[in-house]
Amino acid sequence: MHIRVGSMNPVKLAAVRQAILPYDFFKGAIVIGKSIASAVSNQPLGFDEIYRGARTRAESAFDNSPAYSIGLEGGLCKIPGELTHRLNLTICVLSDGKQTYAGTSSGFLIPAHVAETIERENIQLDEALYREGLTKEKRVGYGKGIIGVFTQGSVTRQDLLEEAIRNALIPLINKESFRLP
Repeated sequence: MHIRVGSMNPVKLAAVRQAILPYDFFKGAIVIGKSIASAVSNQPLGFDEIYRGARTRAESAFDNSPAYSIGLEGGLCKIPGELTHRLNLTICVLSDGKQTYAGTSSGFLIPAHVAETIERENIQLDEALYREGLTKEKRVGYGKGIIGVFTQGSVTRQDLLEEAIRNALIPLINKESFRLP
């Protein structure tokens, strides 16, 4: 079985490999990355845009062999009633070619001045964090992620990606509860 991931980001590929390990259903599965454009902005803003990016990646990565595909997209969501607070979260979309399943990571606050810079200058989170001096890594998303910076490494981007993947897998590992064939 192949699991195609709509990204070549090594952190995303490692997260998929790690998240599927506990399940016999995926034993021996080969995880293959594929460079896929998300068809959304470079820094998705809002749940809808993050979901569309993940779904586009999953559907574009799918091929007709016995396989699953996964799209992972992170972005910022406004908190209702708050003017400047934004949560960073990841959405995973898993596709079997017929149906899609989704899961999210937990979200965490991004400093208001960083969110404002992203929205004002239309730049990615990585770049805004670098400019604001919160990280010395220009592509923190290819490593521990900003969550790793904020938590001093106790939680990493890979942890959040794995959480979103495991949550998207819930219908597949509990087919009876979801009445899936």
